[in-house]
Amino acid sequence: MKFLLDNRLAPLTFTWGFLESPVDNAVEAYVRWQKGILYSVRVEPIDQPLQTALEKLEPLDMESSTVLFLSTKSSWTACFDNGLKGGNTYTFVGYLCEALHCRGVLCRSIPNTLSKSTKGKRGTWGAVQFTLFSPVPTKFLNIERDISVMNDVSGWDFRISGTPQPFEDTGRYEARKKAERFTAEILEQYCRAIGIDPFNEAFYGGPGAIIRSHLRFGGSPKGTSLREAQMNMGLLQP
Repeated sequence: MKFLLDNRLAPLTFTWGFLESPVDNAVEAYVRWQKGILYSVRVEPIDQPLQTALEKLEPLDMESSTVLFLSTKSSWTACFDNGLKGGNTYTFVGYLCEALHCRGVLCRSIPNTLSKSTKGKRGTWGAVQFTLFSPVPTKFLNIERDISVMNDVSGWDFRISGTPQPFEDTGRYEARKKAERFTAEILEQYCRAIGIDPFNEAFYGGPGAIIRSHLRFGGSPKGTSLREAQMNMGLLQP
């Protein structure tokens, strides 16, 4: 299974997204949105490779209060956040697609280290997901296509909705094992079909910005270091 940066910075690399829009436009629209819902915003311009930029998202928190917009070697802007459990790009990428009138993508690739027999232990439930957002509303929000496999105590679940895309290998969806119906390798294939190379570190880097938000009349959320988050999730040993 493939992971971004081999999950060295997980959970920051569990879930991330893309906007088919210049990075400056994405930053401007996000700041305008945050200020409109009574958040104070601090913007920190950066021009760095992916790993260095991601490290600036510390500390992690439950509110995903810090986001990263980073250039790529394409027309797509990469999007990350500091969510303690793996990110909340689904919410803000979906919103910004309509605000910017552009397409968006959510990627998710989480290792499966838990099962019924390991319930209660530290680890992660596996998941792979591809969501294609539309610039305009669809039957459900502005989601054009959503494909995922996810594991939990009840077992693997395969879900698919929206309009099939020309690049899809629909025959894979008939695999006997649900976990094999949509893999990280298929996620990569679908992303490449629209100009995104999701697991290639060299695809990312360049101008971008870190944006830190908090309620104007409240303090910053309690933060957790990346190392502590990794230990809590069983990704590192104490």
